[in-house]
Amino acid sequence: MTAILRAGLLLCAAAVAPAAVAQEAQPTLAEEIIVTASKTEQRLGLVTASVAAFDSEALARFGAQDANALLGRVAGLSIETSQPGFARYVIRGVNAGGQFGWRQGAATAIYLDEAPLTTRTNFFFASPDINLYDMARIEVLRGPQGTLYGASAIGGAIRAVPTAPDRSTFSAKGEAELSSTQDAGSPNFALRGAVNLPLATDTAALRISGDYVENQGFIDAILIRTQDFVTEAATAPRIRDYNSQNRLTLRAALSLLPAEGVEIVPSLTYLRNRAGGAGDFALNAFGNRNRATVFAFNPTFEADGRPYEFVNDELVVASLKMTADIDALGGLQLVSATNWQDRRAGGRDDSIASNGSWVVGFGFDDTYAASVDPSWGEFGTRVRQFSQEVRLVTTGSQSLQLVGGLFYNRLRQTDTILYSFEGSPQALFDQFGVADAISYDGRDDFAEDEYAAFANAELRLGGGFAVAGGLRVTHYTQMLLRGASFPAFDDPGDRANPSRLTASETRLTPRLVASWRGSDGVTAYVSAAEGFRTGGGNPPENLRGQCPDRSRFPAQPDQFDADSAWSYEVGVKARTRDNRLAINAAAFRVDWQDIQTGVSFTCADNSVVSYTGNAGTARIQGVEIEAALALLPDLNASAVIGYTHGKFTADAPEAGITRGERLGYIPEWTFNFRLDYSAPQPLIGQFKPYAAADVRHVGNRIDPLYGPRGNPDFGVDLPTQTQVDAQIGLRTGKIDLSLFVRNLTNEDVALQQLALFATNGFRPTGFDTRTQREEVVLRPRTFGLTARVSY
Repeated sequence: MTAILRAGLLLCAAAVAPAAVAQEAQPTLAEEIIVTASKTEQRLGLVTASVAAFDSEALARFGAQDANALLGRVAGLSIETSQPGFARYVIRGVNAGGQFGWRQGAATAIYLDEAPLTTRTNFFFASPDINLYDMARIEVLRGPQGTLYGASAIGGAIRAVPTAPDRSTFSAKGEAELSSTQDAGSPNFALRGAVNLPLATDTAALRISGDYVENQGFIDAILIRTQDFVTEAATAPRIRDYNSQNRLTLRAALSLLPAEGVEIVPSLTYLRNRAGGAGDFALNAFGNRNRATVFAFNPTFEADGRPYEFVNDELVVASLKMTADIDALGGLQLVSATNWQDRRAGGRDDSIASNGSWVVGFGFDDTYAASVDPSWGEFGTRVRQFSQEVRLVTTGSQSLQLVGGLFYNRLRQTDTILYSFEGSPQALFDQFGVADAISYDGRDDFAEDEYAAFANAELRLGGGFAVAGGLRVTHYTQMLLRGASFPAFDDPGDRANPSRLTASETRLTPRLVASWRGSDGVTAYVSAAEGFRTGGGNPPENLRGQCPDRSRFPAQPDQFDADSAWSYEVGVKARTRDNRLAINAAAFRVDWQDIQTGVSFTCADNSVVSYTGNAGTARIQGVEIEAALALLPDLNASAVIGYTHGKFTADAPEAGITRGERLGYIPEWTFNFRLDYSAPQPLIGQFKPYAAADVRHVGNRIDPLYGPRGNPDFGVDLPTQTQVDAQIGLRTGKIDLSLFVRNLTNEDVALQQLALFATNGFRPTGFDTRTQREEVVLRPRTFGLTARVSY
């Protein structure tokens, strides 16, 4: 590794000399990218909303594999993640799940081009990981987007737009990456490629891309057999580098031009994620240089070779987009977007972290004298989603710009949860009268149909002034079948005859904007917009106890309603005439009402009443600044700064919320500073050197579940993280060779945390195990080499 660093320093030094003697040139930034955030093509600087966008070149410079690479690079964005296929993207602090419970609508809409991938949150899976290879761009729309994107865009939306087929020119590109991660025993590697094939001159083209990534694990699994896991950990068997992951993505798109002004684009995307281990969890007791987690040794798994933990996630997205240009009223385009998603995901999680709660909740020995049980849970989800949108858009320079259309979304989602004590000693079953290894077997079948009509109009008044207004009318209906059984306790529950819950609602989501566009590259705007999430039904109370004091608690509502957020924003976008400086800035306030929140009450007999209610209001305020400057003809700098402060504005005692308390999981400060150097003259043959350095900072976050608020004696909040990435390379027009390092300083902090033990039964030697948490950690320092070729 030392040799690599020395070579990099020599390369950077050699690159300076040709630059010093190069002919004087005017510093300039890259041309502004075109986005479709407003469902019309616009230069980013003309969009009257806060949008961050990255094109394919920027994504390649970041080494972006998925949307997690945006953390710290997009002001106002934070991410909660625990495993492949479980990432909740939080924009401007409007969150779903985590602090607010589960089985709700998402707060950030996720799109693959025109295909919505947004589903309900559950205990194990959330939004699928979207591979960013061969993407034309990714767009992050900040603030409620209820008018154009509907439900689940209450915080904002993220759109990944694949590179479209080109009917005029053949092209191909390939990429190979080899890297080494500290504490990982084997190298990581990736193979990627894309080819564009014109099939008939200017009338048909096929684009195919593929990406396979294998990231080796860096966390060990320690298999313990006794209660004293701290002492035994030093000598217990280990599964080395347990959390390895691999991902395969295949995409094909066909562009057909059957008539002038008519285009038909069918596309198909397949994504497969597999992981050993249920995520990048490390137990904080073992320190930075011995990343490990703890599992109960399970003789059943050892005997038949089944993996202890795993994640399998497969996604198929089929889309058909058709556009037709209409020569009327100054230029119109009719767009039809049809999409189908089929996702199957499953995983197993060692449940030693929750054994304590099972012990107390189901009458086992709360001193845990019966030893550590190898309890585990299996989780699954099946999503089938169909959507259809038809819209009409103006495409000319009319003084009245229009976007209007109809939308339908059909979501069918099945979630399953199974907990088992399989592998536990028979003596334990005999002692406590356990009838079956399965302690919990639950299933949710969710159906939602959403219908919407929307329109947005902008009237250009002259002098650069314009006013715009939009409205979306959404009606949704839901049906939920929920049932569970408890075989271990000889309790059939309602698994065979599940509860049937229904909900429906009609919502209006408006947007108002006033803007001014100057001839000198300045755009200023003020806006007010609303977004919402669909509500749902509450199951009947299923208490494993009598709850003698039930009358003390509020009655459970049959349905929780949609929550909504109003955003008020003022923004300015400016780019100098010489294209040397660009600044985008926005200040905002979000008022979040009727927040969907998990409500629970503990009865006198320790049974629990829990449901989802509309409890609490919050106000979120902040500022976002993005700037880019061409310092020299061959040196650019960019900076992103975000400040977000969110707090509850009313007490909600039933949800444990106090007025003035900070919202959870929101970093108040994020910033990113980047330098890009590209030599104008070759260094070796036709190869020109380049270099880049990237510093990302994410501030501390309140953890309402496992921080001091929820655990006053031993909880800690999520710390700040500062990650440094760097890259040096040589490139021609067709070949690019580079060395990179990610997480240069080997930052080792918790991105998310889970309480390891729900009770403190494991302390025969007086060690308080409640101080131990499983933490999702950053991938350690990784050095690598990337080779790219294009034709």
